[in-house]
Amino acid sequence: MEKSPHASEWAEELTVAQEIARCAGQEILAIQRSGQNLQIENKLGVNQLMSPVTIADQKANQLICQTLVAHFPTYGLLTEEEVTDERLLKAVQRWPDAKMSWIIDPLDGTKAFINGGTDYGIHIGLTQNGKAILGVNYYPVTDICYYAVQGYGSYKQVGENPPQRLYIAISQIEEIRAISNTDPTETAPIYQALIQRSKFTALDSCGWKICSIAEGNYDLYISMGVRGGAWDYCSSDIILREAGGFISDLKGQPIDYCKNRLEQGAIVCGHKELYEQVLQVTR
Repeated sequence: MEKSPHASEWAEELTVAQEIARCAGQEILAIQRSGQNLQIENKLGVNQLMSPVTIADQKANQLICQTLVAHFPTYGLLTEEEVTDERLLKAVQRWPDAKMSWIIDPLDGTKAFINGGTDYGIHIGLTQNGKAILGVNYYPVTDICYYAVQGYGSYKQVGENPPQRLYIAISQIEEIRAISNTDPTETAPIYQALIQRSKFTALDSCGWKICSIAEGNYDLYISMGVRGGAWDYCSSDIILREAGGFISDLKGQPIDYCKNRLEQGAIVCGHKELYEQVLQVTR
């Protein structure tokens, strides 16, 4: 009989993360539907590119971070958005060296949110010594929550329906269902050997991409260079691995969440054979 993640040693962390993700998601959704001024600003991201930030990012960030630090005061904290509260700043200072740390993206897919899209969500990940061990991704428009705890499997829950265990089916890949948020030719020569049997779909949210692979809807996503922060991948990392997928940097090394950015890019695959084919080019 399968053991529930809610029966794990991280049960309290999982419950709190799920509850606060849903609360933040509903607040973000209310802001999007209200028609109020989103107060869009631009900031310089870890990839040295400008990215938008809105009032929804800021409100969700404050709600999530304050709740997590209140429940787990000794844990470190890394978040994509700025914090000014002294208690939160202390948690941020602990993050690189703390045994346990939360890594947060309060609104992944901000561009989709601004444009009235649906593929945006909240990422809450927990690391132990720099390795992702718990992840919660909540998508408020569709009321879908993906979650996982190391050793206890990966799950998808829609609304109040019973959660469904995620397993990536092992099958022969004839056409690679790849995900990209840029022109796929940019990642040549990695895709060059695969492109003739690839079908590309563009999705905005990094977490949605990875969860879609964990669910078996897609096979491959590659991010080149410094294309994201730890918050883009952390929660989704464990969700994918617990579903049977593979994720690493372009050299085949596990992503180190003691660093705030991915300096070597990332490979996300649902199938070992395909993952190894990509590594032959990127290493």
